[in-house]
Amino acid sequence: MTLRREVCTAAAAAGSEDEFFTRLRAAGVLVRERHSMVHPGDVTGYAVGLPGHTAQDGGVVWYSGGKLAADLTLPKLRARWASAGPGHVPWNGAGVPPTAVRGTLRTLVAHAAEHSTDETGFFAQLRKTGVLARVRFSEIDPGLVTGYSVTLPGHTGPDGTPVWYGGGRLAAGLTLPRLRDRWKRAPGGSAERSGAPRFTAAERDEVYRHAARQARAAAEHIRRIETGRSRPQPGNVRVLLELYGVTGPERDGLIRLSREARQPGWWHSFRDVLPNPYEVYIGLESGAASIRNFEPIVVPGLLQTEEYARQTFRNGPGELDREDVERLVQVRMERQRILTREDRPRLWAVLDEAVIRRVVGGPEVMREQLRHLIDCAEQGNTTLQVVPFGAGAHAGTTGPFVVLDFPETTDPDVVYVETLAGDIYLEAPPDVDRYTLAFARLLAAALHPDDSVRLVQQAAGTMT
Repeated sequence: MTLRREVCTAAAAAGSEDEFFTRLRAAGVLVRERHSMVHPGDVTGYAVGLPGHTAQDGGVVWYSGGKLAADLTLPKLRARWASAGPGHVPWNGAGVPPTAVRGTLRTLVAHAAEHSTDETGFFAQLRKTGVLARVRFSEIDPGLVTGYSVTLPGHTGPDGTPVWYGGGRLAAGLTLPRLRDRWKRAPGGSAERSGAPRFTAAERDEVYRHAARQARAAAEHIRRIETGRSRPQPGNVRVLLELYGVTGPERDGLIRLSREARQPGWWHSFRDVLPNPYEVYIGLESGAASIRNFEPIVVPGLLQTEEYARQTFRNGPGELDREDVERLVQVRMERQRILTREDRPRLWAVLDEAVIRRVVGGPEVMREQLRHLIDCAEQGNTTLQVVPFGAGAHAGTTGPFVVLDFPETTDPDVVYVETLAGDIYLEAPPDVDRYTLAFARLLAAALHPDDSVRLVQQAAGTMT
């Protein structure tokens, strides 16, 4: 299978982007949609990958449509479908190889769940993509739906009857009770319980924007609050409940819960020495699924020893007194605890060789730091690579940066760039793509992880 061929085939046979994505997923292609940061409900592009085609850290290698061919960008495909005119017959999902059915169903069901606000819309989305669905009723209360099963047309057993898959068999989070709970927490859930009208997708996007204006926050932040991925302030909760028509005891109870849930992050007690943008970064870092970090001068903060960190703060650009230095060292050591969590993020650190050659704090401090790097590289979920001096100019000559990936596919990647003039956060897809490409080029210039470790060992041996 080649991605370009599969994408071209799906684009030629489809009449809309929904059908295009459905055909790709049914063919076994992994699809990731890119959403607008200004209007989170708008799909602005897509990327595709293949199962098993992964980078050294185990993550999928993604290719945007424009990277495959200039006429495969989503705007150009939309223009093509719009000019095709009427008469297109929607695809019914038949013809998928039996071995791919379960994975295809998992993708289609997850996609339908993500784009629905209740089970009626969920089953309508499934039918739209050609998935056959049947519901399971309670034996005690025959009018109560307790579950569902799905299959694809033509997928039958030896006796010719359809082979059905329950939602829980596809993924634990796709059972009907869990989906109902997710929809209740999503925009429209509270309004539905209180008797207010539910929101359509377009109305929900407008609510995000309006709520963001009212709460003086980013629309993405409001979306993360409403999907349970950010802790809201009571004031934000009050604004959202008012917008959604939630009143009375339920409103009071939710505001009280938001107050009780305000357990500050560990970094809250260090606010006197942390600039606000850096607090934001620590919060994002603690919720990331993967962290890609390039450093041309110093060891990444997550991999620094205590004494090495102390030296970087003591001799850095800021004028800090001893107490501030010690508190910042505490912050750096506390940050590193995310690497000991059971659900720790995957860390991929690429260093310029100058990092391991620059003697920070003296030979003893540096030798300890390099040995710590070696130990970290031998742990799971941490990959260390070094760009050698012999590589010459490379894609990281403009300075350090971090790319943060998040567990939810709906959460866009974030690029963090630290400068003396202030910290910069980039979320726009073109900006993120530029840094993602730069990191990929750095990997191409870097030594293999095993060779990188050997180079660090050799550098440690010179610290006498």
